[in-house]
Amino acid sequence: MTDRRGTPPEAELLKHARERMHLSIPVAAKRASASMPPGAKGISAGRLRQIEAGYQTVTKGVQVPTSASHVNLAHLAKFYGIPPEDLEAAERPEAARILRDIQGVPPQLSVLPGTRPEGFPDGEEELLRRYIAAPPAVQRAVQALMRQQDGHGGAAPWSQVRPDVDAVLRLSEESQGIRRDGKEA
Repeated sequence: MTDRRGTPPEAELLKHARERMHLSIPVAAKRASASMPPGAKGISAGRLRQIEAGYQTVTKGVQVPTSASHVNLAHLAKFYGIPPEDLEAAERPEAARILRDIQGVPPQLSVLPGTRPEGFPDGEEELLRRYIAAPPAVQRAVQALMRQQDGHGGAAPWSQVRPDVDAVLRLSEESQGIRRDGKEA
């Protein structure tokens, strides 16, 4: 099914999720590709633009409908934090099934977008957004920081850990050429 403008529902779903994260298409494609498992092909900015538009231009003036493969849609949904139920509502049940399979990955391998890691306090939504958009290796580094112990065997207070978490995320973003506003530097 398509909406009244002919755009597939998943196209709108992806576009709104990307905009909620304040990411440009090139940055979203780069980060989403980096969050895919090793060996996965990834997705280019041009292809993401086509998927969000719901069509691709094959020759001048000739456009044909297009959509993401089930696998790419599931990985994009994981990156954006879109739940499987939303994919089902967009009439993409196979992508929803694949997303559920992906979400079965043990938490130590990656943190699923849309989840709040243990110890991540309320009121840190911007930092949480940056954490969710970070590659899995960076997420694991942040998790390790958050498991730091104070001198008495308890968890280190957030006020002590937060500057280090921010620094790790900032260094990761800078190494990817991403500014804090979500655009490429």
